[in-house]
Amino acid sequence: MSTSSSNMVMHCRCGIPCANRTSWIFQNPGRKYVTYKFYKLDSNMRGCGFFMWVDGEMTEWQRTIINNLLNENRSLKSELRQTVKELEEIPRGVDGKKLEELTDELVVLKKKNKRNKIVVAFLFMLICVVCGKIA
Repeated sequence: MSTSSSNMVMHCRCGIPCANRTSWIFQNPGRKYVTYKFYKLDSNMRGCGFFMWVDGEMTEWQRTIINNLLNENRSLKSELRQTVKELEEIPRGVDGKKLEELTDELVVLKKKNKRNKIVVAFLFMLICVVCGKIA
């Protein structure tokens, strides 16, 4: 691994600039890392195999909170997709009451989704502060 002093770009063992990535797997949700730039998931081609975490390991509490928020976000997105699908299936002008109910539900789900994104961002920042990553 090497770095260029002018712009601090990290290079892997091949001499290629590294790719900055974020992990979203259950064990390391939201953790930053650098790796071989041309890694291909489908073929599992890893080049020189370079990999390095950028931030420190998270606690079990942090992992649980982030994973719970990610699951809630996925659930809300799924509900939102289902509601949109139901709205699209309603014939125009047939059942105004059902359309109004689904539209109201869609508005509520969009608000919940927006709130959840804000909560995830806030908790991620809080976790970073607790871990000493942000001064």
